[in-house]
Amino acid sequence: MASEDIKWFPLDRIEALERQLSDLVHMPKSTRDGIGCMLGLNGLRVSEVCHALSKHFQPLNRSLYVCPCDPDMKRNPKQLCKPLKHGVARTIRLDQTLVDAIVAYRASITHKQSKWLLPNRSGESIKGQLLSAKARSVLLELGMMDDPSTRFHMFRHTCAMRILAETNDVLLVKKHLGHSNVQTTLAYVDCLKEVPTACLAKLYKAPKITLEMERQLNLFDPFPEAEKIEHSLAEVG
Repeated sequence: MASEDIKWFPLDRIEALERQLSDLVHMPKSTRDGIGCMLGLNGLRVSEVCHALSKHFQPLNRSLYVCPCDPDMKRNPKQLCKPLKHGVARTIRLDQTLVDAIVAYRASITHKQSKWLLPNRSGESIKGQLLSAKARSVLLELGMMDDPSTRFHMFRHTCAMRILAETNDVLLVKKHLGHSNVQTTLAYVDCLKEVPTACLAKLYKAPKITLEMERQLNLFDPFPEAEKIEHSLAEVG
């Protein structure tokens, strides 16, 4: 993945996005779509949301295990579930409000015994196209440009950029997204040019932003000194 392919929601407008998704969750006809989009904002791909298994949701631990396939379905290749196109299995920690929303949704559906976490009315897995369409409409309503980059995957990219901006921890991003190669994760580092002050405050655990913090717009350049050396050598050459 190249850095120019990464599109994300503006980090200083995350609260507006979360409010919009929360409104969806609390509307009976869009609860499932709202939960699906919120899972995307937690780093899941649309295929991972659609094929998330109910048995992998642990409300007491506030977690969801995301795996390449369901081991119990290997005997029937036609039903083999492979939501991960690449990468490694991982456990995603969820906010309590999202856990509560999932529990309430599953208590309200007809097919409570469905193996899928967010089944459709027939008890089958939801269609990725439908969830992607809902995500697109949410993003467009919040002022995103109507272009091919406005899609569900923006939620996953936003999650990665948010974790990186608030923790400056590339390995944490790698683990959370399930990347098998850290080089994939470094593409996000290349994109992060300016860090919102709210993210800086979390990074420094400071109640107020100082002038010194505001000046550190390139705080997450992984190899600043190396680049300076290469630039100097180029000038000499």
